[in-house]
Amino acid sequence: MIASEREQLEEGLRLQKAGLLEEALQLYDAASRSGDGTIRALALCRKADLYRVWSRWEQAADSAREGAAVARKAGEYSLYAEAINAEANVYHQRGEFDAALPLYERVLELPVDDRIRGLALQNMGSIAAQREDLDAAERLFLDSYWHFRRAGYDWGVAFVLNNQAAAALDRGRRGGVGGVVSRIAVVAARRQEQCPRRHDRQQPEHCVSCAHLRSPSPMICRLRSGRRAPLTHGASLRLRCSET
Repeated sequence: MIASEREQLEEGLRLQKAGLLEEALQLYDAASRSGDGTIRALALCRKADLYRVWSRWEQAADSAREGAAVARKAGEYSLYAEAINAEANVYHQRGEFDAALPLYERVLELPVDDRIRGLALQNMGSIAAQREDLDAAERLFLDSYWHFRRAGYDWGVAFVLNNQAAAALDRGRRGGVGGVVSRIAVVAARRQEQCPRRHDRQQPEHCVSCAHLRSPSPMICRLRSGRRAPLTHGASLRLRCSET
């Protein structure tokens, strides 16, 4: 038996990471009816993540918007920003860039930490690259890189380095890619060293994205061969809400 609403969220995240999405949704749905605004907002944000995975776009956007409203009322501005980012990701994933960009820009106007700010900047860079505005894309990727570095957020660092390298390849600057590849490899190795062999149930968010940063990484192999990397411009950085 799950003793508390917080534990419901933690168990839901564990199930989500294990691929048991329907089971996770049941727990998030229960938590989304909580009287605690923080719990409710986080549950709604995670429901939006699941609905987006299933391409249930309207439900994803509605859950994210409701989560944002609840978070704002509770004074949880970091969670408010993550919910806005979650809604923007829905439009981004559908290619509706004109709807996504104002939401990412709104995140940057909020008093949020470097990790969340880096997420918005990276995703704005992704849109710029898809629109073939490589000058803007590289500037936004660089800005997001420094925010992720300050946050100590290795997965974000590796992701944005990959996109920087892809932008360099698009410009025909193959000579600059080698240094970026080396930096990705260093981040991947450090992340793998920090990642425990098993998830600690008391810290269910500790290992987010470890599977993507194994060494040698597919992104590194493709960049070394001069081919476009798998996480390049078409992807937004979409994390389960409040994972670190």
